[in-house]
Amino acid sequence: MLEHIQYLRNIGKFENIATRQQLPLQRVTLIYAENGRGKTTLSAVLRSLAIGTAIPILERQRLGSTDAPQATLKLSTEQAAHVFQDGAWDKPPPPIHIFDDMFVAQNICAGVEIESGHRQNLHELILGATGVARNDAVKVAIEDVETHGRTIRGISNRLPEGIRHGLNVEEFCRLQPVEDIEADILEKERSLATAKSSRAVQTRPAFQPINVPDFDMNVLEGLLEESVDSLDNEAATKVTTHIQHLGDNGEKWLQAGTAYASAEGGGDNDCPYCAQDLGSSKIFAHYRAYFGEAYNTHTASIKEALTEIEANHGGQAVAALERSLREFSENAEFWKDFIDPPDLGIDTTELVASWNTAAQAVTTALAQKSATPLDAIALSDDLRNVVNRFRSEREKLTALNNAVEATNLEIARIKEHAANANIPAAESDLSRSKAIQSRFNQRILPIIVEYQNAVTAKQTAENQRDEARRLLDEYRDDIFPQYRDSINEYLTRFNAGFRLNNVTSANTRGGSTCNYEVVIDTVSVPLGVREGQPSFRNTLSAGDRNTLALAFFFASIDRSDHMDQTIAVIDDPMTSLDEHRSLATVRELIRLSGRVAQLIVLSHSKPFLFEVWTDANRDQRTGIQICRGANGSDLAVWDVNADCVTPHDRRHSDISRFVNEGQQAVEARVVAQALRPQLESFLRVAFPSHFRAGSMLGQFIDLCRSRIDTATPLLSMDDFDELDALKDFGNLFHHDTNPGYLTQHINDAQLLDFARRTLAFTTRPA
Repeated sequence: MLEHIQYLRNIGKFENIATRQQLPLQRVTLIYAENGRGKTTLSAVLRSLAIGTAIPILERQRLGSTDAPQATLKLSTEQAAHVFQDGAWDKPPPPIHIFDDMFVAQNICAGVEIESGHRQNLHELILGATGVARNDAVKVAIEDVETHGRTIRGISNRLPEGIRHGLNVEEFCRLQPVEDIEADILEKERSLATAKSSRAVQTRPAFQPINVPDFDMNVLEGLLEESVDSLDNEAATKVTTHIQHLGDNGEKWLQAGTAYASAEGGGDNDCPYCAQDLGSSKIFAHYRAYFGEAYNTHTASIKEALTEIEANHGGQAVAALERSLREFSENAEFWKDFIDPPDLGIDTTELVASWNTAAQAVTTALAQKSATPLDAIALSDDLRNVVNRFRSEREKLTALNNAVEATNLEIARIKEHAANANIPAAESDLSRSKAIQSRFNQRILPIIVEYQNAVTAKQTAENQRDEARRLLDEYRDDIFPQYRDSINEYLTRFNAGFRLNNVTSANTRGGSTCNYEVVIDTVSVPLGVREGQPSFRNTLSAGDRNTLALAFFFASIDRSDHMDQTIAVIDDPMTSLDEHRSLATVRELIRLSGRVAQLIVLSHSKPFLFEVWTDANRDQRTGIQICRGANGSDLAVWDVNADCVTPHDRRHSDISRFVNEGQQAVEARVVAQALRPQLESFLRVAFPSHFRAGSMLGQFIDLCRSRIDTATPLLSMDDFDELDALKDFGNLFHHDTNPGYLTQHINDAQLLDFARRTLAFTTRPA
């Protein structure tokens, strides 16, 4: 219980309040203050103490003061005072519940609007200490999850997308190693290249084997050494001698002439030059024998060999080889993106040169043989050497052609793959392989471990969050229906024309929140604004909203864990309440005062405080007023009993004392000015149907005059004449009937007479 407000300094209107023990607070403490005097400031000090934060006090630091706010509040005789100094309270907050404008603005609505923050605060209000502890556990768990989430995001930033090759971090970390990932990537790159070049791959030819014909040295050697065995030696000797005599091409010339003469002359050939008969010429007979069928066959073989050499080893053959080599290189350049093309492995220049040299040597030997067909020519070592050199280079083509054969099988597979190419799938496969390569990079592995540990920690935190939510949900499922019933019970006591339905909780990203519906005449009114339609904003009056706030407040205290230790502070609960709700509020305050440790009520309405004072336990009540001091506001004892005297009672006392005790008891002008209001108060009670609030005494007298001669007069003629005379005297001392009322002369004897007559008139039965 708050026993003393010992010290307030530099807070709002309070410059320096040091009450010590002069203002003891009781179980029911009523604090009266005019508006703007410091009532809300005192409530803010108590709110700061209740929540253990400096903000409510710091927000009300005395204007113009450079000194820090200070406060000392004594809560019980067993404990030291709570001191606010250097921006903080020195002890934990006691159980204080405060209803004020801040309570409404934080938990119910801001003006006519209900925002998400109101529902979140109301959620905590409903939960109470036990539920708030569980809700706080959920918040801590959520924050823990979010902290781990931020840690994971920070680690993820160290694994940029370029490293992950399109995978998210979780997928990247789950990748499994692949043996020989470099070879796998190369294969995937080639598959992608194949897919992207599908048409070109399908139309590109495979490798053609490179073939260079060999020289048949056995045939060549036999041909060079061959002669014509059917020629007799004499014919051969004579013709050979004659050919040698003829010089170069002599043999060819003789062969042609012999064939010509034989063809032309038949059996009687004449010499084409001298026209002599050749039939009897012995030498011509030798020519015919020499250049016969065997000779022709022999020379034809030599010519055929020369033709074959030219065809297989001549310039066109070499050009074909060079063309094949060029095509091979071009093919290798194309296919290298898909396979490892076979390596030529040969010196093409050397191959061509050796081939040309060998072909030239063979051609020369055959030409020599052709010139002297019957001469046997031995195969020279030089010819053998150049042919062997050529063969050595040619042999290298065998390994190349074997490789070409294997490569072409691979090309056939690639062509088949290209026919069914899927570029996106190939790109995805390649990206995944590259991601695997990155994933198991030694520089990345520690980051992966750190990420996986953070994910495990986050999962643990999420499990703890889920368990905390389960416990909170169990508690809310039990408490929220009870709270709804409690609120509706208070709304019934406050004579509210509405009730609440579906008071439920919900988990949102911004925190736990409370939802409810206002039911008016069985119709549910939503909390949210719906333009042009009924809602909380346009269906509840200011009094309704304040009544709802009071119901929430009383219900929250009812459900507090230590109600008998609670200090309930109520600041001006009568805002916008009509009379019947004001009376209900007084009843609930008195009822509450018997269940809490202390009830402190602050208000600027004396009649309201009088009602509370009258019904409160006389031995447990005290009154304090915030009054004007020398420089700001001060605290003082408030004599509530004295202020409870009504103006009517006070006027009656003044008039009676003047009559009974004389001029020294009451000033004459005070009595003179009290006569007319005293008559009006009496008549309002005596004639409530005819002397209504706001009416003047003269108006009532006019009404009485109009009914004197009727069957239902309001006053007898004697009473009417007396009231009219009292009215005329009383009017002399009021500004509305006498502009010079302040200087109106007062005769003591006359005043005493009218005072006695007024007392007599106002104390008779109506």
